Formats: sequence, C-alpha cells, structure tokens
Amino acid sequence: MSFDWRDGYSMSNVDLVVSDTNADGHSVGVRLRTQRFDGTVHNWTWHRNYDGNGTTRGFLSSALDDNGIAKAGVEVGVFEGSDLLASCTTGMSTNPFA
Repeated sequence: MSFDWRDGYSMSNVDLVVSDTNADGHSVGVRLRTQRFDGTVHNWTWHRNYDGNGTTRGFLSSALDDNGIAKAGVEVGVFEGSDLLASCTTGMSTNPFA
C-alpha cells in the first residue's frame, strides 16, 4: 500500500496491491483499514483479485472520513466465494495531521 495524507480526514493516491501466490482455487483481496479519532476502526470495501495464481492486481482509490483518520493500514484476505477464510493485517501508520 502507498498513499498520501491530505489532512486529518482524507487520504489520496491510495494504491492497494494484492498478489495471488497459491494455486488453491481461492481468490485474494485487500482493503484499507483506518482508525478514527475516537479509536474505532473503519474497515473499507474489499478489492478482490479473481485472476488466479501468479497474478497481481492494483487498486487506486482515495479515502474520506468525517470522523477523522488518525492511522491507516491494510488487511489482506483469502476467500472462497464471498466467505473470508483467513486474513492478516499490517501495523498502522500514524497520520501526521491528526
């Protein structure tokens, strides 16, 4: 993931990338996770790579939260259809504007 902090409430150039490295028939996904000023975590929409083993997909987006964005990280998951089978998260980067 890479991104630019805009202010305490928004991010631009949010580039989420996920690779499928297993020939297991499952798809993979990535999503932005942000921590709001009150400490709650906002899990954003999953972006999925359905293209199979050996493929990488990137997703360019932005984020705006009226409740603030104090920190940001990502979650990567493995799916069977719409069911999340397993996931892991990164640590969160602190917003210098927060």
